[in-house]
Amino acid sequence: MDEEIEFQATQKAVNATTIQRLKDIRSAQESHLAVYGTFAETFDSLLRFVQAPVVPVEFNMGSFHDTLPESQSREEGYVIKRADIALIAEEEDMTEEGLLDLIMEDMSPYKVRDTLFTSFYNENFTPEAREAQRLPQVSLDSLPFNPYTGERFVMKTGAVEVGRVWQPTILVQDPTPFGRAKVKKDTLRFGSLAEAHRDGNWRN
Repeated sequence: MDEEIEFQATQKAVNATTIQRLKDIRSAQESHLAVYGTFAETFDSLLRFVQAPVVPVEFNMGSFHDTLPESQSREEGYVIKRADIALIAEEEDMTEEGLLDLIMEDMSPYKVRDTLFTSFYNENFTPEAREAQRLPQVSLDSLPFNPYTGERFVMKTGAVEVGRVWQPTILVQDPTPFGRAKVKKDTLRFGSLAEAHRDGNWRN
């Protein structure tokens, strides 16, 4: 009985770690889909994407008010990009930090509306980002592999027609499910090549 309890606990821990690895791969692939409209076909291309500054992030600072609504602010040149801050600060005989503080506190007519680009890694995989999400740290070198066996996850991509529109599909699965020898085991996976979904076959 003690042996069975220990086995169940080990299996639960192993599966939880493997599932988190699959979730991380899925998150990266979903970002790749959002940026490029397709899934990365290989782990090498996925890892290059994860580190590339291609993920758009809205950068907004300052609020519009009835006394100076957005349309009027744009007409009068008060809606600026992040790169304009240095020049405007110099013209106003201020430091960049000082101007940014005024904009942030809505004490300046200027408002920043811009799109900056960062990497998926910086947004999601840095130690600080993982700690904020209460998730285990990520090693990019280990991302394509089962955390216990070291076997590379199987990743396949394709497309299916949905309502006369072709939708990209993806299937990622663990080739080495944990369990007892000679007992049939379900492989952990997410996605499907036959349907346009990215659901995992785990409970949470």
